[in-house]
Amino acid sequence: MSDILQKVAVAAPPEDAQAVERRRARVVAGIERAIASESRAKRSRAWRVRAASALAVAAALAVAVGAYALTHRTTPVAKAPPAPSAPIAIPTVVPEVLAVRVSNGAVLHEHDPLETSSASLALTFPSTSRVDMTPSSHVMIDFLVSEEAMSLDRGEILVTSSRAFRIEAGAIEVVASAAATFDVKILDGQLRVRVDAGEVVVKHDGVSDLVKAPGVWPGTAPGKPRAQTHRDTSTLADQNALLQTALDARRHGNDAAAIASLDKLISKYPGSPLIQDARVERMRAYERSGRHAEAVTEAGRYLADFPNGSARDEAKALVIK
Repeated sequence: MSDILQKVAVAAPPEDAQAVERRRARVVAGIERAIASESRAKRSRAWRVRAASALAVAAALAVAVGAYALTHRTTPVAKAPPAPSAPIAIPTVVPEVLAVRVSNGAVLHEHDPLETSSASLALTFPSTSRVDMTPSSHVMIDFLVSEEAMSLDRGEILVTSSRAFRIEAGAIEVVASAAATFDVKILDGQLRVRVDAGEVVVKHDGVSDLVKAPGVWPGTAPGKPRAQTHRDTSTLADQNALLQTALDARRHGNDAAAIASLDKLISKYPGSPLIQDARVERMRAYERSGRHAEAVTEAGRYLADFPNGSARDEAKALVIK
């Protein structure tokens, strides 16, 4: 082999310098390319190693987290739905229904009528004002809210007001602006007012008459001038006091005391403007207390003295009973 190589080497012609230089340059360039390629390969391998390491770390963390979740898993607690809020209570204002209480158990409201036959009735208003109705009387409740008022068509009522109170009788008004005690009677189509305590104003024909206790307003008919009468004012106070005492006794159920006071009034003041009222009250007191014979006698006397009196029907019923 060495011989062959020696023959070839001897036989090969010598190269010139330029060819040698070119060959050397090609070899150097090839070495440089090989070095660069190897450097790139090393960098690529290093990147793949780092990426693989990162992926391995991430996978290990994921496994660790999953294992922790499995070992520490708790049963989720179902949240209760929020309790519904309690409804807001909105207070409702129920207007108070005002009413008049009647002694027979009835209840009256505005525009309700009431009529008495042979018995008296007592009405109590929301303000505690009281109205005593005599037999054969007819009234109607007019107002209870803005004011307390009623109308009288026939008969007689005794008003004990604790505040402003108004009575309408036809075209005439009787108005108490404050607490007062007064009697209103329609007799033969005419009105008569008696004031026992306080004062009232009687409005008629565009005129307002102030009547103070003790005082009596003469009866008038709508459209007619007021009757002019003369009263003995020196004894009128005593007459009113005696009648008021009898009425108070009647309200308290003490007919004996009522009869005693009426007897005194009738015997002491036979010409009193209150005599007709006193005679009627005494007749009723006799009947209530069981003294029927005396009640019949008093009724006959009343019909003889006052044939057209406001209590004539009541007196007739007693006489023929």
